[in-house]
Amino acid sequence: MKTVFKTLGIIAMAAIIGFGMAACGDGGGGGNGESGDPAGGGGDTCSSCGKNDWGNWETQTAATCFNQAVQVRYCNDCANDQTRNAGTALEHTPSTWQIKTAVTETINGIEHQICTRAGCNHELDTRIAAYATGTTGLAFSFHNTWGGVYYVMAGTVNNSSVHIPAYHRPNASSEYQPVSFLGDINAGSADRHLGAFVDKNITSVTFAAEIEGFQILNHAFAGCTGLASITFPARVFLLADTFIECTNLTSVTFIDDASNDNQIAVNAFLGDLRTKYLAGGAGTYTTTAPVGNSSVWTKQ
Repeated sequence: MKTVFKTLGIIAMAAIIGFGMAACGDGGGGGNGESGDPAGGGGDTCSSCGKNDWGNWETQTAATCFNQAVQVRYCNDCANDQTRNAGTALEHTPSTWQIKTAVTETINGIEHQICTRAGCNHELDTRIAAYATGTTGLAFSFHNTWGGVYYVMAGTVNNSSVHIPAYHRPNASSEYQPVSFLGDINAGSADRHLGAFVDKNITSVTFAAEIEGFQILNHAFAGCTGLASITFPARVFLLADTFIECTNLTSVTFIDDASNDNQIAVNAFLGDLRTKYLAGGAGTYTTTAPVGNSSVWTKQ
Protein backbone atom coordinates (compact mmCIF):
# COMPACT_ATOMS: atom_id res chain seq x y z
CA MET A 1 0.00 0.00 0.00
CA LYS A 2 2.87 2.41 0.85
CA THR A 3 4.27 1.71 -2.59
CA VAL A 4 0.98 2.67 -4.25
CA PHE A 5 0.76 5.97 -2.34
CA LYS A 6 4.38 6.71 -3.14
CA THR A 7 3.74 6.10 -6.84
CA LEU A 8 0.63 8.33 -6.83
CA GLY A 9 2.64 11.11 -5.13
CA ILE A 10 5.30 10.97 -7.82
CA ILE A 11 2.66 11.19 -10.59
CA ALA A 12 0.98 14.17 -8.90
CA MET A 13 4.30 15.96 -8.52
CA ALA A 14 5.11 15.39 -12.24
CA ALA A 15 1.72 16.82 -13.22
CA ILE A 16 2.30 19.96 -11.15
CA ILE A 17 5.76 20.44 -12.69
CA GLY A 18 4.36 19.88 -16.17
CA PHE A 19 1.59 22.46 -15.59
CA GLY A 20 4.15 25.01 -14.40
CA MET A 21 6.33 24.45 -17.47
CA ALA A 22 3.32 24.92 -19.75
CA ALA A 23 2.51 28.23 -18.05
CA CYS A 24 6.05 29.50 -18.66
CA GLY A 25 6.70 27.75 -21.96
CA ASP A 26 9.34 28.62 -24.55
CA GLY A 27 7.22 29.94 -27.48
CA GLY A 28 8.84 31.76 -30.43
CA GLY A 29 10.24 35.27 -30.10
CA GLY A 30 11.75 37.19 -27.24
CA GLY A 31 11.63 40.48 -25.38
CA ASN A 32 14.14 43.21 -24.79
CA GLY A 33 13.63 44.65 -28.26
CA GLU A 34 13.51 41.29 -30.03
CA SER A 35 10.88 40.57 -32.67
CA GLY A 36 7.84 38.68 -31.41
CA ASP A 37 5.44 36.29 -33.10
CA PRO A 38 4.45 38.05 -36.39
CA ALA A 39 1.13 36.20 -36.44
CA GLY A 40 0.32 37.19 -32.87
CA GLY A 41 -0.28 33.60 -31.68
CA GLY A 42 1.32 31.49 -28.96
CA GLY A 43 3.29 32.60 -25.91
CA ASP A 44 6.80 33.98 -25.75
CA THR A 45 9.10 33.52 -22.81
CA CYS A 46 10.48 36.83 -21.62
CA SER A 47 14.21 36.88 -22.22
CA SER A 48 14.71 39.01 -19.13
CA CYS A 49 12.71 37.27 -16.39
CA GLY A 50 11.93 33.95 -18.06
CA LYS A 51 8.19 34.27 -17.52
CA ASN A 52 5.35 34.37 -20.02
CA ASP A 53 3.04 37.10 -18.75
CA TRP A 54 2.60 39.76 -21.41
CA GLY A 55 0.27 42.70 -21.85
CA ASN A 56 -1.74 43.29 -25.00
CA TRP A 57 -0.18 44.34 -28.28
CA GLU A 58 -0.37 48.11 -28.85
CA THR A 59 0.50 50.22 -31.89
CA GLN A 60 3.88 51.84 -31.49
CA THR A 61 4.25 53.20 -35.05
CA ALA A 62 1.31 53.51 -37.43
CA ALA A 63 1.49 51.99 -40.92
CA THR A 64 2.60 54.26 -43.74
CA CYS A 65 2.56 54.01 -47.53
CA PHE A 66 5.95 52.29 -47.35
CA ASN A 67 6.02 50.38 -44.04
CA GLN A 68 3.86 48.07 -41.95
CA ALA A 69 2.67 49.16 -38.54
CA VAL A 70 4.93 48.33 -35.59
CA GLN A 71 3.32 46.95 -32.44
CA VAL A 72 4.76 46.65 -28.92
CA ARG A 73 3.82 44.76 -25.74
CA TYR A 74 5.37 44.67 -22.28
CA CYS A 75 6.13 41.90 -19.81
CA ASN A 76 3.89 42.32 -16.73
CA ASP A 77 6.63 41.04 -14.44
CA CYS A 78 9.68 43.02 -15.54
CA ALA A 79 8.42 45.60 -18.08
CA ASN A 80 10.64 44.16 -20.81
CA ASP A 81 9.28 44.97 -24.28
CA GLN A 82 8.70 42.97 -27.44
CA THR A 83 7.91 44.37 -30.93
CA ARG A 84 6.54 43.01 -34.20
CA ASN A 85 5.39 44.17 -37.63
CA ALA A 86 1.65 44.00 -38.18
CA GLY A 87 -0.64 44.21 -41.17
CA THR A 88 0.48 45.62 -44.49
CA ALA A 89 1.72 48.97 -45.76
CA LEU A 90 -1.01 51.37 -46.86
CA GLU A 91 -1.80 52.10 -50.48
CA HIS A 92 -1.01 55.56 -51.85
CA THR A 93 -3.93 57.92 -52.26
CA PRO A 94 -3.27 59.90 -55.46
CA SER A 95 -4.19 63.54 -55.73
CA THR A 96 -5.69 65.16 -58.79
CA TRP A 97 -3.17 66.27 -61.43
CA GLN A 98 -1.36 69.39 -60.25
CA ILE A 99 1.04 71.77 -61.98
CA LYS A 100 4.63 70.96 -61.13
CA THR A 101 6.42 73.05 -63.77
CA ALA A 102 4.72 75.84 -65.71
CA VAL A 103 5.11 75.80 -69.50
CA THR A 104 7.44 78.40 -71.02
CA GLU A 105 8.92 79.11 -74.43
CA THR A 106 11.68 76.55 -73.83
CA ILE A 107 10.36 74.25 -71.05
CA ASN A 108 7.51 71.76 -71.20
CA GLY A 109 4.74 72.20 -68.66
CA ILE A 110 4.70 69.23 -66.27
CA GLU A 111 1.88 67.96 -64.07
CA HIS A 112 2.20 65.42 -61.29
CA GLN A 113 0.17 63.42 -58.82
CA ILE A 114 1.24 63.13 -55.20
CA CYS A 115 0.03 60.94 -52.36
CA THR A 116 -2.42 62.78 -50.11
CA ARG A 117 -2.03 60.52 -47.07
CA ALA A 118 -0.79 62.44 -44.05
CA GLY A 119 2.97 62.34 -43.80
CA CYS A 120 3.56 60.85 -47.27
CA ASN A 121 3.51 63.47 -50.09
CA HIS A 122 5.30 60.97 -52.38
CA GLU A 123 5.28 61.81 -56.11
CA LEU A 124 3.34 59.05 -57.85
CA ASP A 125 3.33 60.04 -61.52
CA THR A 126 4.23 62.84 -63.94
CA ARG A 127 3.14 63.80 -67.43
CA ILE A 128 3.64 66.55 -69.99
CA ALA A 129 0.65 68.85 -69.75
CA ALA A 130 1.76 71.31 -72.42
CA TYR A 131 4.75 71.41 -74.77
CA ALA A 132 7.16 74.34 -74.83
CA THR A 133 5.66 77.04 -77.03
CA GLY A 134 8.82 78.16 -78.82
CA THR A 135 9.94 81.76 -79.09
CA THR A 136 7.09 84.23 -79.06
CA GLY A 137 6.40 85.57 -82.53
CA LEU A 138 7.21 82.43 -84.52
CA ALA A 139 4.75 81.78 -87.35
CA PHE A 140 3.34 78.27 -87.72
CA SER A 141 1.56 76.96 -90.82
CA PHE A 142 -0.25 73.66 -90.99
CA HIS A 143 0.40 71.25 -93.84
CA ASN A 144 -1.65 68.12 -94.44
CA THR A 145 1.20 65.67 -94.90
CA TRP A 146 2.26 62.70 -92.75
CA GLY A 147 -1.04 62.99 -90.91
CA GLY A 148 -0.64 66.73 -90.42
CA VAL A 149 2.49 68.72 -89.49
CA TYR A 150 3.53 72.31 -88.99
CA TYR A 151 6.28 74.24 -90.66
CA VAL A 152 7.67 77.26 -88.83
CA MET A 153 8.93 80.63 -90.03
CA ALA A 154 10.49 83.56 -88.20
CA GLY A 155 7.28 85.55 -88.20
CA THR A 156 7.97 88.63 -86.09
CA VAL A 157 10.98 87.09 -84.34
CA ASN A 158 14.23 88.98 -84.61
CA ASN A 159 15.61 87.97 -81.22
CA SER A 160 19.17 87.02 -80.42
CA SER A 161 17.96 83.60 -79.15
CA VAL A 162 15.42 81.38 -80.86
CA HIS A 163 13.87 78.13 -79.61
CA ILE A 164 12.13 75.76 -82.03
CA PRO A 165 9.41 73.64 -80.36
CA ALA A 166 8.64 70.00 -81.09
CA TYR A 167 4.87 70.41 -81.22
CA HIS A 168 2.35 73.15 -81.83
CA ARG A 169 -1.36 73.72 -81.43
CA PRO A 170 -3.27 76.92 -82.26
CA ASN A 171 -5.18 76.90 -78.96
CA ALA A 172 -5.55 74.93 -75.75
CA SER A 173 -8.49 72.90 -77.05
CA SER A 174 -6.67 71.72 -80.19
CA GLU A 175 -4.59 68.60 -80.66
CA TYR A 176 -0.81 68.92 -80.79
CA GLN A 177 0.83 68.23 -84.14
CA PRO A 178 4.58 67.89 -84.75
CA VAL A 179 6.68 70.77 -85.98
CA SER A 180 8.61 69.07 -88.78
CA PHE A 181 9.90 71.77 -91.12
CA LEU A 182 11.88 74.98 -90.66
CA GLY A 183 11.09 77.19 -93.63
CA ASP A 184 8.41 77.46 -96.29
CA ILE A 185 7.83 74.00 -97.74
CA ASN A 186 6.66 75.58 -101.01
CA ALA A 187 9.95 77.42 -101.53
CA GLY A 188 12.41 76.32 -104.17
CA SER A 189 16.19 76.35 -104.06
CA ALA A 190 16.24 79.80 -105.68
CA ASP A 191 13.75 81.39 -103.27
CA ARG A 192 16.19 82.91 -100.81
CA HIS A 193 13.59 85.34 -99.48
CA LEU A 194 11.46 82.40 -98.25
CA GLY A 195 14.14 81.06 -95.90
CA ALA A 196 12.87 80.81 -92.34
CA PHE A 197 15.31 83.27 -90.73
CA VAL A 198 16.91 85.01 -93.68
CA ASP A 199 19.07 87.95 -92.53
CA LYS A 200 17.71 87.86 -88.96
CA ASN A 201 19.76 89.11 -86.02
CA ILE A 202 19.91 85.78 -84.22
CA THR A 203 22.93 84.52 -82.32
CA SER A 204 21.70 81.14 -81.03
CA VAL A 205 19.15 78.52 -82.05
CA THR A 206 17.98 75.64 -79.85
CA PHE A 207 15.66 72.76 -80.65
CA ALA A 208 13.26 70.93 -78.34
CA ALA A 209 14.57 67.57 -77.16
CA GLU A 210 11.56 65.74 -78.60
CA ILE A 211 12.33 66.82 -82.18
CA GLU A 212 13.48 64.03 -84.48
CA GLY A 213 13.57 63.80 -88.27
CA PHE A 214 13.43 67.58 -88.60
CA GLN A 215 13.93 69.20 -92.01
CA ILE A 216 15.67 72.55 -92.29
CA LEU A 217 14.70 73.88 -95.69
CA ASN A 218 16.39 76.05 -98.33
CA HIS A 219 18.09 79.24 -97.14
CA ALA A 220 16.75 78.78 -93.59
CA PHE A 221 19.58 80.76 -91.96
CA ALA A 222 21.01 82.56 -94.97
CA GLY A 223 22.69 85.80 -93.99
CA CYS A 224 22.52 85.16 -90.22
CA THR A 225 25.98 86.56 -89.59
CA GLY A 226 25.49 86.68 -85.83
CA LEU A 227 25.01 82.93 -85.54
CA ALA A 228 28.19 81.41 -84.07
CA SER A 229 27.17 77.87 -83.13
CA ILE A 230 24.33 75.39 -83.46
CA THR A 231 23.43 71.90 -82.21
CA PHE A 232 21.08 69.91 -84.42
CA PRO A 233 18.35 67.51 -83.26
CA ALA A 234 18.45 63.81 -84.11
CA ARG A 235 18.11 62.79 -87.78
CA VAL A 236 18.17 66.35 -89.08
CA PHE A 237 17.84 66.93 -92.83
CA LEU A 238 19.46 70.02 -94.37
CA LEU A 239 18.52 71.35 -97.78
CA ALA A 240 20.34 73.69 -100.16
CA ASP A 241 22.13 76.83 -98.93
CA THR A 242 20.86 76.34 -95.37
CA PHE A 243 23.76 78.30 -93.88
CA ILE A 244 24.96 80.31 -96.84
CA GLU A 245 26.55 83.64 -95.84
CA CYS A 246 26.78 82.52 -92.17
CA THR A 247 30.35 83.77 -92.00
CA ASN A 248 30.64 83.49 -88.21
CA LEU A 249 29.18 80.01 -87.80
CA THR A 250 32.31 78.29 -86.47
CA SER A 251 30.89 75.46 -84.33
CA VAL A 252 28.34 72.85 -85.44
CA THR A 253 27.26 69.80 -83.41
CA PHE A 254 25.52 66.70 -84.76
CA ILE A 255 24.17 64.35 -82.07
CA ASP A 256 23.97 61.32 -84.36
CA ASP A 257 25.46 59.93 -87.56
CA ALA A 258 23.93 60.61 -90.95
CA SER A 259 21.72 57.78 -92.21
CA ASN A 260 22.75 58.47 -95.81
CA ASP A 261 24.55 61.05 -97.96
CA ASN A 262 21.29 62.65 -99.03
CA GLN A 263 20.55 63.74 -95.48
CA ILE A 264 22.79 66.79 -95.96
CA ALA A 265 22.62 68.81 -99.18
CA VAL A 266 25.93 69.32 -100.97
CA ASN A 267 25.87 73.08 -100.45
CA ALA A 268 24.17 73.19 -97.03
CA PHE A 269 27.33 74.56 -95.35
CA LEU A 270 30.27 76.71 -96.28
CA GLY A 271 33.57 74.84 -96.49
CA ASP A 272 34.07 71.08 -96.23
CA LEU A 273 31.80 70.44 -93.23
CA ARG A 274 29.41 68.14 -95.10
CA THR A 275 32.27 65.91 -96.24
CA LYS A 276 33.82 65.84 -92.77
CA TYR A 277 30.52 65.01 -91.06
CA LEU A 278 29.55 62.21 -93.46
CA ALA A 279 32.95 60.65 -92.87
CA GLY A 280 33.34 61.39 -89.17
CA GLY A 281 29.81 61.03 -87.83
CA ALA A 282 28.35 62.52 -84.67
CA GLY A 283 30.31 65.15 -82.83
CA THR A 284 31.25 68.83 -82.79
CA TYR A 285 33.03 70.36 -85.78
CA THR A 286 34.78 73.71 -85.70
CA THR A 287 36.51 76.12 -88.00
CA THR A 288 37.70 79.74 -87.86
CA ALA A 289 35.94 82.92 -88.91
CA PRO A 290 35.31 84.32 -91.40
CA VAL A 291 33.81 81.13 -92.82
CA GLY A 292 33.83 80.73 -96.59
CA ASN A 293 33.80 78.11 -99.34
CA SER A 294 37.42 77.17 -98.67
CA SER A 295 37.05 76.80 -94.88
CA VAL A 296 38.40 73.58 -93.34
CA TRP A 297 36.41 72.01 -90.55
CA THR A 298 37.88 69.81 -87.80
CA LYS A 299 36.10 67.31 -85.58
CA GLN A 300 36.78 67.94 -81.91
